[in-house]
Amino acid sequence: MVTENTFDLVIIGGGIAGLASAINAASEGLSVCVLEGGNEFGGQTSTIKQIRNLVGYPKGISGRELIRLTLAQARVFGVKLRAPYRVKKIRRAPLGELLVETSHGTTFVARAVLITAGVRYRRLGVDEVSSYMGHGVTYGELPNKIRGERVAVIGGGNSAGQAVVALAQKSNCKIYLLVRGSLSDKHMSQYLIDIIRANVHDNIEVLERVEVVGAEGFLKLESVSLRSLDVKSGTVITKIPVARLLISIGSEPHIEWAADQVVVDEKGFIKTGSRVATESIWVEADRKPLPFETTPGVFAAGDVESGSVKRVASSIGAATGAIASILRFLDRR
Repeated sequence: MVTENTFDLVIIGGGIAGLASAINAASEGLSVCVLEGGNEFGGQTSTIKQIRNLVGYPKGISGRELIRLTLAQARVFGVKLRAPYRVKKIRRAPLGELLVETSHGTTFVARAVLITAGVRYRRLGVDEVSSYMGHGVTYGELPNKIRGERVAVIGGGNSAGQAVVALAQKSNCKIYLLVRGSLSDKHMSQYLIDIIRANVHDNIEVLERVEVVGAEGFLKLESVSLRSLDVKSGTVITKIPVARLLISIGSEPHIEWAADQVVVDEKGFIKTGSRVATESIWVEADRKPLPFETTPGVFAAGDVESGSVKRVASSIGAATGAIASILRFLDRR
């Protein structure tokens, strides 16, 4: 079954893990197509204002610029880029090829499939906050032209830390970083923690062991209510005046379309490698799953993989490992 939509490798997801994987695979001589469900490539990486710990960029680089350069590099290697192509299903053809069905009605044929998509921003789950979506409350990325406002950022990971640092350096804002735990929990890279702590007495205030339980404002956000999670202080509700609230509390999987061809953990992320060897869906008795492989010929890397480190640099590294496994798989065929 050879058509213009037949490739050695189809990658589902056009974020940094997918694009880095595409470059690695194409540089090894594979024909590669990347399918992105949204209108633009880049995923959550595009929302990062400044990445400071990526090799080769001593002054840092914005997520959007990193994606622009990565797309240009992918085109140099002949990678086919398709967007918006939302995947509806993966199924197996009688001769073993993998068929990737899309909402366009187009079916792509692949010798192997790599899933690097399927996560979305985790929702806060507070109705009062949700009512201000688009009126001061955002997920993932704040508007560029914010100056002199009070801004609260929820989250204890790198995305939240990067947003706080970017605001502190350029916007003349008062920033509140709201963390359910503590910065000492090490969910955030140390270089970000150091920058934040160095600016605590200027325009950053860190509120630890708190959660947002409410929001108020006339037509737009004007304040949020916080509940203390510190058992010593009891349940204390405080209110802080803010015009903006950025929610950056991680991601959750959204891969129902792949249910027949993947193995997932209790949180819905894709299990790979030795973790799927004893699963009933693994049908090849003569070999064990390769690293990053979830079912024969279907691989996963990046944020959607169970147990992965949710970092840009980690996703790029995972891309290299995933392609190494895919090359081994294709060599056996």
